[in-house]
Amino acid sequence: MNCNVCGSEKLIKGTILGMTGNGGTGSTGFMPGETPFFNKWFTMVGREIQSYGCIHCGNLQFSVEFSEEDKQQHLEFHGQPPSVTENPDDEK
Repeated sequence: MNCNVCGSEKLIKGTILGMTGNGGTGSTGFMPGETPFFNKWFTMVGREIQSYGCIHCGNLQFSVEFSEEDKQQHLEFHGQPPSVTENPDDEK
């Protein structure tokens, strides 16, 4: 994976967490991947968001890990996504 801003390959994988410090503002923080599991366990809510911090430029980018059940529910609700090779106007 490369940085979306500078293209560097020097990314550190981590986890996003909600912080209750700073007067209870609920600001979001970055938890490095080396953090002990016990500490992460208390902060997990919903789907895990992976974050990647770029050592070169400081950019922070995210990805979400969806389960197969999440993907199936999305297809049931929204239907199959359209093909990128078909023109929707051809059906008219």
